[in-house]
Amino acid sequence: KADGGWKLEKPISAKADDTEVRTFLSNLRSIRAQDFLEDPLLEPKEFGLAPPQLEVTLTVGTDNAQKIIQLGNEKSDEQGGKTRYLKRTGLEKPLFLVGDWVLRDIGKTATDFRDKTVVQFSQDQATKIEVKRQDGETFTLTRGADNKWTIDKTAEGTLREPALSQFVADLQELRGFEIAAENPTDLSGYGLDQPVVTISVSDKDGKKFATILTGQKTEGETKKVFAMAEGGHTVFGLRDHVFDRINKKPADFWEKP
Repeated sequence: KADGGWKLEKPISAKADDTEVRTFLSNLRSIRAQDFLEDPLLEPKEFGLAPPQLEVTLTVGTDNAQKIIQLGNEKSDEQGGKTRYLKRTGLEKPLFLVGDWVLRDIGKTATDFRDKTVVQFSQDQATKIEVKRQDGETFTLTRGADNKWTIDKTAEGTLREPALSQFVADLQELRGFEIAAENPTDLSGYGLDQPVVTISVSDKDGKKFATILTGQKTEGETKKVFAMAEGGHTVFGLRDHVFDRINKKPADFWEKP
């Protein structure tokens, strides 16, 4: 952990999702033993602990002390309940039995911890947002001196100013749920060679500092949505409802009478 938040070091160097890390640490702290084996008679490998199914090493305190837990095999009881063996290194006894869900809660991969924010910017930076749709429709949002957003396209009804602000917030918070590709050589596989929606964000000097590309690809009966920063190296998979928040037309910001 650095001053700027958590960071992945292996297998790649990348910013980590602080919320995911905090959840992981909370899950670790909440582990409670359901039973104990005070004097286990079998060898560690018989419990699935040599090697373990999962090993977590924590470095804590000013002395950088290491605390290690190991998860082993699943154990079923006569009532159909399931637990899992857990060992704390440095303690030969006892051997703990914890809920089987512990492996799910802390069995994370490096990808799980990756920050999946598509572009990084603060709302204070953004002064103009240009939207270009694949259907040819375009519109521009501009932030005035009063910090209110306006749109250059009018429609029937009353302008929903909160909807404009929410659109900007959704752009800032746009996150994927998975990493679909790193350093892709062919964007057509993700529909990003001909984006469904392209959104560019500019500062007060008119300089574009972030551009979001979104694409769709149909596989069988399933339509998948992807996003990446223009010039970036990572393609993110988007949930449909997340894409819907930024897949807007001018009419979406006007309330019909």
